[in-house]
Amino acid sequence: MILVPDASVAVKWVVSEDAGSDEVAADLLGQIVEGRVRAVVPELFFFELIAVLSRRLAKAVLVAEAIDRIARLGMSRLAVDQELARRTTELAFAHRVTGYDAAYLAVAQSVGGQWATFDREAHKRVAKLGLSFVPGRSAHK
Repeated sequence: MILVPDASVAVKWVVSEDAGSDEVAADLLGQIVEGRVRAVVPELFFFELIAVLSRRLAKAVLVAEAIDRIARLGMSRLAVDQELARRTTELAFAHRVTGYDAAYLAVAQSVGGQWATFDREAHKRVAKLGLSFVPGRSAHK
């Protein structure tokens, strides 16, 4: 399986939010570390994660350390080229999701993967495409 985790998943690898979703996110992280799933993210993943962690952690050094740890996971990074930008734009307009969410969806579509997000509303808007899931739901397993 190819997993496309977004920042809503990765932030739970660093900051505890709620026990249920933290545990599910930790399980996904374990699958990546153990090589049971391959993870691919758009380049914007790290910038989005920095933005979220900068609001949640007390010091820049803590954010930098967290980003370093996540970068060492070896997730493949997909650069934004004209095709990915076009696909992202089409998905954003067609499904009324943000450009950021559409980028994860476009990556999932490009690599034959599944976008993992805790953003239930975004998932609901694109669920019919079969390219996304909210971690912890039985439909993914």
